[in-house]
Amino acid sequence: MAKWQQSFEVPSTSGRGTYIVSLDKTGNWGCSCPQWKFRRLACKHIVSVQAQVAETRPRFERVVPSCRAANVPEVTKERDDLLLIPLLPLNDEHFLATVVVDLLMHGIPYFEIRQRYHLASHRRREEYIQLVVTRGRHIYASSSTSTNPRPCLVTHTWNLPEIPLPGETALAYSDRTGCMPELAKIALDQLHSQPVVASRTSLASAPPPRPVPRTGKRRILSSP
Repeated sequence: MAKWQQSFEVPSTSGRGTYIVSLDKTGNWGCSCPQWKFRRLACKHIVSVQAQVAETRPRFERVVPSCRAANVPEVTKERDDLLLIPLLPLNDEHFLATVVVDLLMHGIPYFEIRQRYHLASHRRREEYIQLVVTRGRHIYASSSTSTNPRPCLVTHTWNLPEIPLPGETALAYSDRTGCMPELAKIALDQLHSQPVVASRTSLASAPPPRPVPRTGKRRILSSP
């Protein structure tokens, strides 16, 4: 069951009572009217509240950044108006999907990404997102020596454009940063579900005890 964070009372159009429109922490809406309750379809009550919220929601001045190729392990925010983009390894669909998703996270429109990398017209952004959600992000490994080909690694940490604010919903985060709403929801859900790391070293990671050397003496037990 969803944990609603905000609720709004909306009068019915027939004038015979009111409905409760609610919003959860991830930006999902719900309503107590039959259309949403039994069919899970967006109703006119939700649309009405969304329009009122949009009018009162603060707007952030945000510049869509330009992109420049650079020797970086992953898409890196240099400034608010500039992203550094790694060079793609040959024939690596996983790495390409990671760059596509990272650019979407930083607010670059998909049509610009498709033009930049000459993506096939039938390839949808959802395909790249699903690949990264399933397999993680494929990025270059940090290395002190230059090798050819450069080693890569897989990480399951999302490349967020900004640190989320306390209690910030996916919808608010998307408005503030330009991150694609679907990706904002996935990334923030994962961030909120991460367990707290213990301060002490885990027993599983502790080195095994050193074996005690055996001596040549044996203890003989007497029979009962």
